[in-house]
Amino acid sequence: MLKVTFITQVGFQCPFWKKAFPKSTVIYSPFLAGIHPEVRQIVCILSTVDNWQSLVTKYSKEGHYLIVMTTQQNMTELKEALSSGAQGYVDALSSTSILKQATKHIEQGAMWLPSVLVVRLTRIISNQLLASDVQNGGFRLLTKRERGVSREVCNGLDNKEIAEKLNISIGTVKTHLTSIFQKLKVKDRVQLVLKLR
Repeated sequence: MLKVTFITQVGFQCPFWKKAFPKSTVIYSPFLAGIHPEVRQIVCILSTVDNWQSLVTKYSKEGHYLIVMTTQQNMTELKEALSSGAQGYVDALSSTSILKQATKHIEQGAMWLPSVLVVRLTRIISNQLLASDVQNGGFRLLTKRERGVSREVCNGLDNKEIAEKLNISIGTVKTHLTSIFQKLKVKDRVQLVLKLR
C-alpha cells in the first residue's frame, strides 16, 4: 500500500481518513510541504482547497495517484477533476470502507467514481454515442425495434426493464438482442455499447 496524503483546508478533516489510513499525513492548505515527487503516493485533495485543479495537475504529472474529495458531488466538478488528472472522485465524508476500496482500485490502475455519477455519466455518453451513430448510419443494419432495444441497453436497462418499457416480452427482447449481436458482430451488451460509438 502506498502512502496516503490528504490535502484539506484548515478546519476540515474527516475522522474516517485516519481510521482508513492510520499512517496517512494530513496537510492543511496553503501549507503544502511534504509531498515528495520521488516517492509515489496517493494524494487526496479536497475540492474546496484554493487552486485544487492546479494541485491535481501538478501531483499527477509527478506520478502520484490523485483522488479529488468533494463536499458536494456534481458533474462539472467531476469533469474538472478528471481533466486535471485525477483517477478518483469521492465524497470527502466517505466511510473507511469506501476510502480503502477507492485507493485500492486506483493503485491497481482503475478509476473510482461515485455510482450515482457513473450512472449519469453512462447515460450521457450512451446518448451521445447513439446520436452520433444514428447520424453516421451505424444503425442501418438494425430494424426500428432493434434500435429501440439497443438504445435501452445503452441506457443501462436489463431485459425485464426493456420489455416493460417497450411493451414486449422478455423472450422478444432476447430474440432482438441475439439478432443485434449477430448483425453488429458483438458478443455481449458491453461490446454493444462500445460498438455504438
